Amino acid sequence: MLGLLIFACAQTTPSSDLLTATPASPVSASYVAAAAGPAVANPAGPPGLSPEFAEAVAVATDADPFGKADAAAEAAAAAAAPAPAEGAAVAEVAPAEAVVEPAAPPPEAPPAMGLPTQPAWAVRLLMTLPQAQPPRAALGLPSGEERIVSPGSMLPDLGLIVIAVGADSVQLARVTPAGDHAVVEPLTLTAQYPIQPKAP
Repeated sequence: MLGLLIFACAQTTPSSDLLTATPASPVSASYVAAAAGPAVANPAGPPGLSPEFAEAVAVATDADPFGKADAAAEAAAAAAAPAPAEGAAVAEVAPAEAVVEPAAPPPEAPPAMGLPTQPAWAVRLLMTLPQAQPPRAALGLPSGEERIVSPGSMLPDLGLIVIAVGADSVQLARVTPAGDHAVVEPLTLTAQYPIQPKAP
């Protein structure tokens, strides 16, 4: 094996033509016979090799490096085992059933500490200005913001549309999306601070 490696590393003269064949160098017959001989003839390897390299060469030239002989021996032993007689009773092996235990439910999370959640404030009508052109109204939003609206104004974050502004009330429409259509429900708010009638 080692001889074949050395043979493969023989020097050749470089040629400018890459497509021409390289002539093979002559090899002595004794060298080929030594290379092709049994690997166990000299397990320590050629003289002058270090013990680690000699061991690596012995492993590399092993006749059965992958344990195929062991597999063949097991197959031969299985073939040599006596076959059961025709009248002999053979025990049937039932397949084992897997036992699956249900998983325990996860523990419930402890309740969050702090203040209880408060419902949001509804939209409130603070006051109206029906004499203005166009009439206006001041709405108090759940966020605490106050917004001046007139008929046709939209509050898209709340889904509200202002329909009409009266003396002390506002008529709104709440639009709720429902799939491919929308649900519109009327809503009337009364002013928290009604307009005081002027004395005659």
